Amino acid sequence: MDLDRETKNVIATVALVAAFAFGMNAVVVADAEPSFMSWSIGLFVVAVLFWIWIRRDDMAEKRESALKAAEDLAKAVQDKAAAQLDEGKEKIEVLAEEVKDSAEQVAEAVEEETVEEVAEPVEEETVEDEPEAVEEPVAEASEPDDLSKIEGIGPVYQQLLKDAGVGTFEAISKKTTAELEQIIKDAGKRRPASVDTWVEQAELAARGDWDALQKLQDTLDGGRRTS
Repeated sequence: MDLDRETKNVIATVALVAAFAFGMNAVVVADAEPSFMSWSIGLFVVAVLFWIWIRRDDMAEKRESALKAAEDLAKAVQDKAAAQLDEGKEKIEVLAEEVKDSAEQVAEAVEEETVEEVAEPVEEETVEDEPEAVEEPVAEASEPDDLSKIEGIGPVYQQLLKDAGVGTFEAISKKTTAELEQIIKDAGKRRPASVDTWVEQAELAARGDWDALQKLQDTLDGGRRTS
Protein backbone atom coordinates (compact mmCIF):
# COMPACT_ATOMS: atom_id res chain seq x y z
CA MET A 1 0.00 0.00 0.00
CA ASP A 2 1.52 3.28 -1.14
CA LEU A 3 0.31 6.17 1.05
CA ASP A 4 1.86 9.60 1.32
CA ARG A 5 3.01 11.02 4.63
CA GLU A 6 -0.01 13.30 5.09
CA THR A 7 -2.51 10.44 4.59
CA LYS A 8 -0.65 8.25 7.08
CA ASN A 9 -0.64 11.06 9.61
CA VAL A 10 -4.42 11.60 9.19
CA ILE A 11 -5.12 7.88 9.66
CA ALA A 12 -2.94 7.76 12.78
CA THR A 13 -4.67 10.82 14.26
CA VAL A 14 -8.20 9.50 13.54
CA ALA A 15 -7.28 6.13 15.04
CA LEU A 16 -5.92 7.80 18.16
CA VAL A 17 -9.03 9.97 18.58
CA ALA A 18 -11.32 6.94 18.07
CA ALA A 19 -9.25 4.92 20.53
CA PHE A 20 -9.63 7.75 23.07
CA ALA A 21 -13.40 7.89 22.45
CA PHE A 22 -13.93 4.14 22.83
CA GLY A 23 -11.76 4.15 25.92
CA MET A 24 -13.72 6.97 27.55
CA ASN A 25 -17.04 5.20 26.81
CA ALA A 26 -15.72 1.99 28.30
CA VAL A 27 -14.71 3.81 31.50
CA VAL A 28 -17.48 6.40 31.93
CA VAL A 29 -20.60 4.52 30.75
CA ALA A 30 -21.53 1.91 33.30
CA ASP A 31 -23.33 -0.45 30.93
CA ALA A 32 -20.90 0.10 27.99
CA GLU A 33 -20.11 -2.77 25.74
CA PRO A 34 -17.01 -4.69 26.87
CA SER A 35 -15.77 -4.58 23.30
CA PHE A 36 -15.31 -0.79 23.56
CA MET A 37 -12.08 -1.27 25.50
CA SER A 38 -10.84 -3.79 22.92
CA TRP A 39 -11.64 -1.31 20.13
CA SER A 40 -9.85 1.42 22.06
CA ILE A 41 -6.71 -0.66 22.46
CA GLY A 42 -6.82 -1.85 18.84
CA LEU A 43 -7.22 1.66 17.43
CA PHE A 44 -4.41 2.93 19.67
CA VAL A 45 -2.14 0.20 18.33
CA VAL A 46 -3.10 1.20 14.77
CA ALA A 47 -2.24 4.85 15.50
CA VAL A 48 1.13 3.84 16.98
CA LEU A 49 1.91 1.59 13.98
CA PHE A 50 1.12 4.37 11.51
CA TRP A 51 3.34 6.82 13.43
CA ILE A 52 6.16 4.21 13.40
CA TRP A 53 5.60 3.83 9.65
CA ILE A 54 5.80 7.63 9.22
CA ARG A 55 8.99 7.76 11.32
CA ARG A 56 10.57 4.93 9.33
CA ASP A 57 9.77 6.66 6.04
CA ASP A 58 11.27 9.93 7.34
CA MET A 59 14.45 8.13 8.36
CA ALA A 60 14.62 6.39 4.96
CA GLU A 61 14.26 9.75 3.17
CA LYS A 62 16.97 11.30 5.34
CA ARG A 63 19.23 8.32 4.70
CA GLU A 64 18.69 8.59 0.95
CA SER A 65 19.36 12.33 1.07
CA ALA A 66 22.54 11.75 3.06
CA LEU A 67 23.69 9.05 0.63
CA LYS A 68 23.01 11.30 -2.35
CA ALA A 69 24.87 14.19 -0.71
CA ALA A 70 27.81 11.89 0.04
CA GLU A 71 27.86 10.64 -3.57
CA ASP A 72 27.75 14.22 -4.91
CA LEU A 73 30.58 15.23 -2.57
CA ALA A 74 32.68 12.21 -3.54
CA LYS A 75 32.17 12.97 -7.24
CA ALA A 76 33.11 16.64 -6.73
CA VAL A 77 36.27 15.65 -4.82
CA GLN A 78 37.16 13.10 -7.52
CA ASP A 79 36.70 15.66 -10.31
CA LYS A 80 38.77 18.26 -8.45
CA ALA A 81 41.52 15.73 -7.74
CA ALA A 82 41.59 14.67 -11.41
CA ALA A 83 41.83 18.32 -12.52
CA GLN A 84 44.67 19.00 -10.07
CA LEU A 85 46.43 15.83 -11.19
CA ASP A 86 46.26 16.89 -14.85
CA GLU A 87 47.52 20.39 -13.96
CA GLY A 88 50.34 18.93 -11.87
CA LYS A 89 51.29 16.57 -14.72
CA GLU A 90 51.55 19.49 -17.15
CA LYS A 91 53.73 21.47 -14.71
CA ILE A 92 55.99 18.44 -14.20
CA GLU A 93 56.41 18.03 -17.97
CA VAL A 94 57.33 21.72 -18.37
CA LEU A 95 59.75 21.50 -15.44
CA ALA A 96 61.31 18.34 -16.88
CA GLU A 97 61.94 20.11 -20.19
CA GLU A 98 63.56 23.06 -18.39
CA VAL A 99 65.75 20.72 -16.32
CA LYS A 100 66.75 18.82 -19.46
CA ASP A 101 67.77 22.05 -21.24
CA SER A 102 69.72 23.24 -18.19
CA ALA A 103 71.46 19.89 -17.88
CA GLU A 104 72.54 20.00 -21.53
CA GLN A 105 73.96 23.51 -21.09
CA VAL A 106 75.81 22.50 -17.92
CA ALA A 107 77.18 19.36 -19.58
CA GLU A 108 78.49 21.39 -22.51
CA ALA A 109 80.11 23.95 -20.20
CA VAL A 110 81.71 21.21 -18.07
CA GLU A 111 83.02 19.47 -21.19
CA GLU A 112 84.72 22.65 -22.45
CA GLU A 113 86.16 23.41 -19.02
CA THR A 114 87.44 19.84 -18.64
CA VAL A 115 89.18 19.97 -22.02
CA GLU A 116 90.86 23.24 -21.07
CA GLU A 117 91.96 21.95 -17.63
CA VAL A 118 93.38 18.75 -19.12
CA ALA A 119 95.27 20.66 -21.81
CA GLU A 120 96.85 23.27 -19.50
CA PRO A 121 99.44 20.91 -17.92
CA VAL A 122 100.53 19.82 -21.40
CA GLU A 123 101.20 23.45 -22.28
CA GLU A 124 103.28 24.01 -19.11
CA GLU A 125 105.26 20.79 -19.61
CA THR A 126 106.16 21.79 -23.16
CA VAL A 127 107.49 25.13 -21.95
CA GLU A 128 109.57 23.50 -19.17
CA ASP A 129 111.07 20.71 -21.32
CA GLU A 130 111.96 22.89 -24.30
CA PRO A 131 112.25 26.48 -23.10
CA GLU A 132 114.58 27.54 -25.93
CA ALA A 133 112.29 26.10 -28.63
CA VAL A 134 109.40 28.26 -27.36
CA GLU A 135 111.46 31.43 -26.93
CA GLU A 136 113.25 31.40 -30.31
CA PRO A 137 110.15 31.93 -32.51
CA VAL A 138 109.04 34.71 -30.16
CA ALA A 139 112.25 36.59 -30.74
CA GLU A 140 111.90 36.29 -34.52
CA ALA A 141 108.17 36.64 -34.97
CA SER A 142 105.67 39.28 -33.91
CA GLU A 143 104.77 39.37 -30.24
CA PRO A 144 101.63 37.16 -29.83
CA ASP A 145 98.47 38.79 -28.53
CA ASP A 146 96.36 37.68 -25.59
CA LEU A 147 93.80 35.79 -27.62
CA SER A 148 91.67 35.15 -24.52
CA LYS A 149 90.33 38.68 -25.04
CA ILE A 150 88.32 37.15 -27.87
CA GLU A 151 85.27 35.66 -26.19
CA GLY A 152 85.14 31.89 -26.77
CA ILE A 153 88.95 31.36 -27.06
CA GLY A 154 90.24 29.55 -23.99
CA PRO A 155 93.77 28.32 -23.21
CA VAL A 156 93.41 25.21 -25.40
CA TYR A 157 92.30 27.01 -28.54
CA GLN A 158 94.73 29.89 -27.90
CA GLN A 159 97.66 27.48 -27.84
CA LEU A 160 96.65 25.54 -30.95
CA LEU A 161 96.17 28.83 -32.87
CA LYS A 162 99.62 30.00 -31.81
CA ASP A 163 101.07 26.64 -32.81
CA ALA A 164 99.47 27.11 -36.22
CA GLY A 165 101.09 30.52 -36.59
CA VAL A 166 97.86 32.44 -35.91
CA GLY A 167 98.81 34.01 -32.60
CA THR A 168 97.76 37.63 -33.13
CA PHE A 169 94.49 39.47 -33.57
CA GLU A 170 95.58 40.62 -37.01
CA ALA A 171 96.39 37.08 -38.10
CA ILE A 172 92.99 35.81 -37.03
CA SER A 173 91.20 38.74 -38.69
CA LYS A 174 92.79 37.78 -42.03
CA LYS A 175 91.47 34.22 -41.77
CA THR A 176 88.04 33.00 -42.77
CA THR A 177 85.84 31.01 -40.42
CA ALA A 178 86.34 27.96 -42.63
CA GLU A 179 90.16 28.29 -42.34
CA LEU A 180 89.94 28.55 -38.56
CA GLU A 181 87.67 25.48 -38.46
CA GLN A 182 90.27 23.55 -40.51
CA ILE A 183 93.07 24.55 -38.11
CA ILE A 184 90.98 23.30 -35.19
CA LYS A 185 90.10 20.08 -37.03
CA ASP A 186 93.74 19.42 -37.92
CA ALA A 187 94.63 19.79 -34.22
CA GLY A 188 92.12 17.05 -33.38
CA LYS A 189 89.76 19.30 -31.49
CA ARG A 190 86.03 19.72 -31.90
CA ARG A 191 84.58 22.82 -33.49
CA PRO A 192 83.49 25.37 -30.85
CA ALA A 193 80.19 27.17 -31.45
CA SER A 194 81.87 30.54 -30.83
CA VAL A 195 84.27 30.24 -33.83
CA ASP A 196 81.71 32.03 -36.02
CA THR A 197 82.48 35.34 -34.23
CA TRP A 198 86.27 35.05 -33.82
CA VAL A 199 87.14 36.86 -37.07
CA GLU A 200 84.77 39.74 -36.30
CA GLN A 201 86.10 40.10 -32.74
CA ALA A 202 89.71 39.87 -33.94
CA GLU A 203 89.19 42.67 -36.47
CA LEU A 204 88.01 45.03 -33.71
CA ALA A 205 90.84 43.95 -31.38
CA ALA A 206 93.46 44.37 -34.12
CA ARG A 207 92.28 47.98 -34.61
CA GLY A 208 92.36 48.56 -30.85
CA ASP A 209 88.66 49.41 -30.86
CA TRP A 210 88.01 47.94 -27.43
CA ASP A 211 84.72 49.79 -26.88
CA ALA A 212 83.25 48.32 -30.05
CA LEU A 213 84.59 44.90 -29.06
CA GLN A 214 82.98 45.14 -25.64
CA LYS A 215 79.67 46.21 -27.18
CA LEU A 216 79.79 43.22 -29.51
CA GLN A 217 80.65 40.81 -26.69
CA ASP A 218 77.71 42.12 -24.64
CA THR A 219 75.44 40.60 -27.30
CA LEU A 220 77.24 37.22 -27.22
CA ASP A 221 76.91 34.24 -24.90
CA GLY A 222 80.29 32.56 -24.49
CA GLY A 223 81.27 33.95 -27.89
CA ARG A 224 78.12 32.59 -29.52
CA ARG A 225 75.43 34.71 -31.07
CA THR A 226 72.23 34.55 -29.08
CA SER A 227 69.97 35.57 -31.95
